[in-house]
Amino acid sequence: YKLKNDIKSALECNAKALSLTNDEVKRLRNYAVRGQLFAMQMQYDSALFYLEQASHSEEKSVKASAYFKLADLPEKSGITDSMKYRYLQEAYRLSDSIENMAVSHQIDRQEQIRITSDLKEQNHIRLIVSITVSIIVVLLLSIVVFFIYRKHLKLRNERIFAHKWERQEARAQENENRELQIIDIIRKAGETCSKHFKESNIYTDLYKKINSDKESLSYNEQKSFQTAILKEFDTYLQQVSSIVPLTDNDAFLCALLQLGFSTKECAACRGISSETIRSQRTRIRKKIPQNFLSQGLGIVILGEENLSKR
Repeated sequence: YKLKNDIKSALECNAKALSLTNDEVKRLRNYAVRGQLFAMQMQYDSALFYLEQASHSEEKSVKASAYFKLADLPEKSGITDSMKYRYLQEAYRLSDSIENMAVSHQIDRQEQIRITSDLKEQNHIRLIVSITVSIIVVLLLSIVVFFIYRKHLKLRNERIFAHKWERQEARAQENENRELQIIDIIRKAGETCSKHFKESNIYTDLYKKINSDKESLSYNEQKSFQTAILKEFDTYLQQVSSIVPLTDNDAFLCALLQLGFSTKECAACRGISSETIRSQRTRIRKKIPQNFLSQGLGIVILGEENLSKR
């Protein structure tokens, strides 16, 4: 089957032969044949495995045959020149000590001499090529191409950096303008809601009660005024909440601050201490994103310019 190049059938017969013998010598002899069949199919990993197994045989003829087959494998199988020379040397040594070898394992010495000669010639050529390539790469590429490419790369990186810097500057300016527009929208919404509420009777009633001698509003009065204020300032608070996460109490305090109420007046509306109001203002301020805070959003919603006066 091997002579007919029917490797598949040959492998099947080989596998059958392996299954029918328990003799170690015969098993390793079949391994050598199997390795050669895999090599003919260019399945070099399998070929290496079986041939290396066969090379451990105690029978010299099997061992020599395995070494000759290993030396005949191409470089892409992973067998280097030094390994091929070692295999051939060992195979010749074993061949010289064998008087009667089986017909199936007769070695054509002339062919092996040719392989040895070719390997020596290939090794000599590779050595010359390797030296030549090394000199070209080290002297020419390192000195000429490297510096030219480095200069080109430096100029290209400078252009890329400049372009990215311009884009970042433009994007930053665009974001800043957008943030200022959002803050202006929030400010106008707060002013509009505050103006409308101050024109209502609820505001007049609330302002009188929190500035009266009465210590604080009752619970029902607090809830009533809170409901009315949150309803009136709904548009403004929605705008603020899109930037700053607010609880109901935070939203109520922001609305009171938009009405111009002092810390004391805010505390009276909530029925809590002025210190608690100050702490709440601080917490709200920490929730404002830094970019909006630097653009003045804190002043718009908390009235921080008047904080020291209250």
